[in-house]
Amino acid sequence: MLRRVRGRKVVLIGIGFSLLATFVLSKMLGMHVGLSSHRRDFRPSINTLNAKIIANVKTFPRNSLNESEAGAAVELQEERRGNLKSACVKAKKAGKRFDNRGRPLFYNDDYNFMYCAIPKVAATSWKRVLLVLQGETDSIDNLFHKEVQHRYRYPTTRGLTYEEQKLRFSMYKTFLFVREPFHRILSAYRDKFEPQTQKPFKRYAAYILKANGKPITTQSLNLVTFAEFVQYLIHPVTTYTSMDMHWKPMHVLCDVCNIDYHFVGKFETLQEDASNFLRLVKASDVVSFPNYENDAHVTNSSSSDIYNKYYSTVPHNSLVRLYKKYELDFLLFGYPIPDILATVERS
Repeated sequence: MLRRVRGRKVVLIGIGFSLLATFVLSKMLGMHVGLSSHRRDFRPSINTLNAKIIANVKTFPRNSLNESEAGAAVELQEERRGNLKSACVKAKKAGKRFDNRGRPLFYNDDYNFMYCAIPKVAATSWKRVLLVLQGETDSIDNLFHKEVQHRYRYPTTRGLTYEEQKLRFSMYKTFLFVREPFHRILSAYRDKFEPQTQKPFKRYAAYILKANGKPITTQSLNLVTFAEFVQYLIHPVTTYTSMDMHWKPMHVLCDVCNIDYHFVGKFETLQEDASNFLRLVKASDVVSFPNYENDAHVTNSSSSDIYNKYYSTVPHNSLVRLYKKYELDFLLFGYPIPDILATVERS
């Protein structure tokens, strides 16, 4: 009997050492694979994260953006956030429901922030910044659009437990960047449907043609006009839920009436706002926001000549309906009614 017990102890000890060796080896291999494939584990244990956040917050007060650091940016942010909150209250009183269905937020545990990326509002440029702050690269230079979008992994709230999300929302800076809605819609069209429809958007081209009563052929799928695109957007069957994220309303994507965003940047003041936010999270010495004008992927849809050229092809009554569909984006983010619709009354 004694020999059996000793034999079992030896076997158990052997198994224990074997498991330990396997664990250590897998960790070493995991680190190696992570570095070579640009995929790392971004989730520290909850206890480690707690200690890290508390240590950071001691030297990084939540409302550290002050006049000495950003000057007039303080008043500007107060104005934008105040407008957003009051517009949300007004919309809720009018019966608008906000269902907590925003997209996952990116987060960074070293600089204590969370970011809601909105397509067609310099989201790829912000991803370049994230890569530097994650330690994936030392510079934003030579990071191509497709590489930024598909090669790297970015930590998001989708991979966090409820407690992990709650902890970050309670202590991190949350931010987003928005854009004049009509400009963003045009940018989405020019990016995805010109000079011909991108392959992943062929099915949307079919929806657009159907909404306009047009035949669906191999040729017509590549000849969707901007006026047809607008007609699809205002069609009753096109709901927010069915929309692609590139033209889905911004307030839906980022759930802005349920999440308290500390910083609201705008595409129209992109460089200035981005620099102010990087100063806010004490990252301005590590990375500078890329010059958006030099991005080869830019559609220049905010150019008045290009804007007028496309919107002049859309009937006035369709423009009115388009405004109504995106009206909350205009109201929540403080954008005026477009000049081409100066006669429209706001809700």
